[in-house]
Amino acid sequence: MEPLRVLPLLLPPLPPPPPKKTRRGLIAGLVGGVLGLAMLIAVVFEERSQEAASRQVTRLNETTAQKHQAIVQAFAGSAQPLSGPAASAIGKTFDNLAAGLKAKSPSQVADAFDMDEMVVLIKKQGNVDNWSKSEDHAFAEGMKSKLSQSFIQQAGDASAINYQIRRIETSASGDKALVYAATRIGKGIVTRSRYWLTRSGTQWRIYDLESMETGIRISTLTGSSLSQLNASKSTPAWLGSMPVFQKVAEATGNEDWKTADKLLSATNGVSFPPEFDAVRHLFWAVIRLGQSRAAEAVREVDLASALRTDMPVLDFVKAKAFHELHRDAEALVLLDRFGQLLGEDAASCSVRGAVLEAL
Repeated sequence: MEPLRVLPLLLPPLPPPPPKKTRRGLIAGLVGGVLGLAMLIAVVFEERSQEAASRQVTRLNETTAQKHQAIVQAFAGSAQPLSGPAASAIGKTFDNLAAGLKAKSPSQVADAFDMDEMVVLIKKQGNVDNWSKSEDHAFAEGMKSKLSQSFIQQAGDASAINYQIRRIETSASGDKALVYAATRIGKGIVTRSRYWLTRSGTQWRIYDLESMETGIRISTLTGSSLSQLNASKSTPAWLGSMPVFQKVAEATGNEDWKTADKLLSATNGVSFPPEFDAVRHLFWAVIRLGQSRAAEAVREVDLASALRTDMPVLDFVKAKAFHELHRDAEALVLLDRFGQLLGEDAASCSVRGAVLEAL
């Protein structure tokens, strides 16, 4: 699959917020949409795996270097078989999630997630401590609905979807796990993420996840957004602008660059959180590449990089732009860095071949 046809799956399908909808309802929608975002960061990677043990899997304060070391071990190392009761039980969770997506069953998809645990972590990240148990439960139920809808919508034709676990880290207590996995969604679309799981009895469920290509973690981004909403007397303008991104994704996926440009231009002047603004600039970079405006694409990548330093997919997009600008030596450096972190993939190998041929 040509790289520019895959990258538009970056953004979540968020419905426009009705004026009377509660702000907590809006955040529930944000959670569902961002989960779709992390699920469908679309670049293609080879399979790698290994299992390890760890005393602490929450990873709220890890450095970028620590995270990258774990990513390399999971995705750029030699494949190793996973074994043991935890691996088997966790594998069933992902198998059931894939089956729910194939069947387009919201209840089966939702069963793979522990919404109550997710709410606890999101509140911790957003410094929210003034909710009652009933409010926590209502928020969790809202997320369950939005999350299921988002996963099913983003997966599209999920007849071939499957999760391939590369690495498992378990806590000393044995009731928490951090799982690195690749998701295949049809032919040519593979994403890489890591998932935090908690165990109740013999059932493991997901309560957080992070895209390896963009570095966006659900609890961090949603907790930050929740904090902003709680501190605001009105709904931030950026939240109302989010649905535009899904239309941009559709137009870009169809290589309708004129429509994508017009739609994304409507977000100019809107003050987004840095994480979303970085993705907005990434979309601009993809659009400019589609319009054969590679120099402008490079500028958009640089703007995104200034907002998010931990966004590996930017190296790939910039390498493609450099190739079109006949700056192939610089492109090769970026492709090497991308591959050393996440491993080689069909899309980057395609660009690498063109770059090497041009050198």
